Order: sequence, then structure tokens, then C-alpha cells
Amino acid sequence: MVDYLISAPITSISQAQENLDMESFTTIQRHILKLESYGIMREVTGKGRNRIYRAEQILQILEGRS
Repeated sequence: MVDYLISAPITSISQAQENLDMESFTTIQRHILKLESYGIMREVTGKGRNRIYRAEQILQILEGRS
């Protein structure tokens, strides 16, 4: 998951599931929600479905703004 976030710091659960070749939507959702609880990921759409998550600190590092 961490390697995936470095390559795709803005993602949805469905996108992560597809790119990580994992069958369980629930497993990916659980990982993303855990990262969200640690402040690593942030939900940015405000929707109940088709939510997009952003790993702001990873984006800052990749853009050289650490």
C-alpha cells in the first residue's frame, strides 16, 4: 500500500484495489481508513460514495515542499 501511494498519492478505494490486484474492496477500505485515522490520508470529495483520498505529506515530498 505504501509503495502504491508513492506512485499514486491521490486515489480512490476502487483505483487502489485495481492497481494492487486485491480482490477485497473491504480490505483496501480498511487500510485507507487506518491511514486516514493516522492523518496520512485525507478524504477530499465529501461524498459518501466514490470518495477520493489524498496523501498530502507524500505529495509535498514528491513536489519538494517537505
